[in-house]
Amino acid sequence: MTQEEQEQLKKCSTPESIAEFYYNCSIALVSHDGTPSKGDEPIFNYGNKFALEKFGYDIDEWCKLPSKYSAEREEQTERDILLKETEEKGFAKEYNMRRISKTGEIFYAKECIVWNLVDANGQLIGQAATF
Repeated sequence: MTQEEQEQLKKCSTPESIAEFYYNCSIALVSHDGTPSKGDEPIFNYGNKFALEKFGYDIDEWCKLPSKYSAEREEQTERDILLKETEEKGFAKEYNMRRISKTGEIFYAKECIVWNLVDANGQLIGQAATF
């Protein structure tokens, strides 16, 4: 995130302005529901503008996409390890992960941070990531 964006974020004072800021900022922000360790096949349920452009999907396609398809087949084991570590520790950071777009373009999600999403009762309901 740029210094200018950090200053803009400080000025956001409502949930709506914060949501709009993160949708339009220069970092990727994504989330999926469920957790693989519970037998779920997580489906993306959010992607900001930067992430959608990077992966090449529109929001309707993205929110139907199993999140495993954001990584190549050869990268699935590493991805599974990362998601399990995140589930156990609450977050994982500073990962550089190879990812694949809808068109097959390979790119790296650098300095990726992944964290758990929990509901009001503290129950794990998904995970989110930024890079």
